[in-house]
Amino acid sequence: GQMNAFAEPPTAGTLSDKDIVYLGDFSVNKISKRPLYTTAKDEGTLPWLKAVAACQAKDTGGFHDWRLPERRELSMLFQNKDVAALSATFNTSTKTGFYWSGAPSDDKKAEDAYFAWGQNFGTAKQDFRIVKTPSLFRCVR
Repeated sequence: GQMNAFAEPPTAGTLSDKDIVYLGDFSVNKISKRPLYTTAKDEGTLPWLKAVAACQAKDTGGFHDWRLPERRELSMLFQNKDVAALSATFNTSTKTGFYWSGAPSDDKKAEDAYFAWGQNFGTAKQDFRIVKTPSLFRCVR
């Protein structure tokens, strides 16, 4: 038989590796899209700069380009929180379910930021909080 040269793209929420979940195609802008992957479980709870560093240090799946999600990517994570392999892996408590984004809330360099953006997975609301506050995080690439 004829070999199919093009593998079907995975569907959102599927595990591409035991520790990595494909989230779908993220719209960078009106024209450009790129696949977005996340780690299959929370990385823990850390102050913002330590969370930034923890994602940068990851090598899950042999990849070295892990990072905290942009604000719109974090929103995509939230929208997919109940899909397939991601189901029941997020903290959706309104009190403790806050996840960091990689975005400082002001125009400062990361190391000078006082606040950083994140999203409460219990309320769906994006807000900023003091960077020293330990919060949940999930890495993306």
